[in-house]
Amino acid sequence: MTPIQEATTWVAVIGAIKKSPDALHGVIYTGGATEAVLLAQEMKKAGLTLPIIGGEDLFSAEYLKGGDAVNETLMYTTFLRETNQQNGRVPERLWEAQPRPFCCFGL
Repeated sequence: MTPIQEATTWVAVIGAIKKSPDALHGVIYTGGATEAVLLAQEMKKAGLTLPIIGGEDLFSAEYLKGGDAVNETLMYTTFLRETNQQNGRVPERLWEAQPRPFCCFGL
């Protein structure tokens, strides 16, 4: 069990989010899917409705198994023109478009 999975850590993390003196619009998360699911579930239990904002590590079957707790997640990723992978490929018409579009995905 990693420290981030320990209940006392989650209490501290959720408490810090709830006690923020500023109005929060989301939680930026930069770790892996396993801990992100736990964070989303604990936030939901605590009544927090902020979206989690994270990178391509969250674009996984493991993260999607988090059910309702992971709904409304926003993910960012890098797209490469040269990639051969279909899920990371930007259609040529978008590279030629002016101005170039910005992509953001939500679950």
